[in-house]
Amino acid sequence: MCEPATVMAIASAGAKYIEHENAVADYDATVVNNYNNRVNAVRSRDLSISQAKLKNEQERGVITDKKFANAIASLRNTEAFKTAAGEDNIVGRSIDQALNIRIADGLRNDTKLSTQASMIDQQSKMDALEIQARLEGRLAQIVDPNPPSVQEAIIGMATSGFQGANSVPEGTTWAQVFS
Repeated sequence: MCEPATVMAIASAGAKYIEHENAVADYDATVVNNYNNRVNAVRSRDLSISQAKLKNEQERGVITDKKFANAIASLRNTEAFKTAAGEDNIVGRSIDQALNIRIADGLRNDTKLSTQASMIDQQSKMDALEIQARLEGRLAQIVDPNPPSVQEAIIGMATSGFQGANSVPEGTTWAQVFS
């Protein structure tokens, strides 16, 4: 049968071993959790960018509809002016000038809408950059821990075993331990 000092050494070393195994399990769980957080962060970024693209497409659709409506209104306005001038038998430079002004107004409106569409595209690009920056900041906050050291565990078990064995006075019997 083993002496009490030997049993105490084995128990102390075993406790250190269990402590190390728990640290390994905690480390593994943290690494898996961090991986899942990274994957979720990337998915969130992708979803945010998709939503921003959809919003951009919708806004561009509105601009396109406005451009089309503007072109039709400009054409109607110009043709109505020509018809009115023709009915009144008005001709000359002033009519040409007035027609040119109406055409120029339609083109200016079209240019304004094109500028708005360009600004929507630029805003969409800036939104995507912001979303990417947020992802990078989020990923930077996720830090994997250092793995538990096997060497440290071995030294800890040896030290604990030695201290456990030395905690029982030499020559102690089992009868003395249980008395």
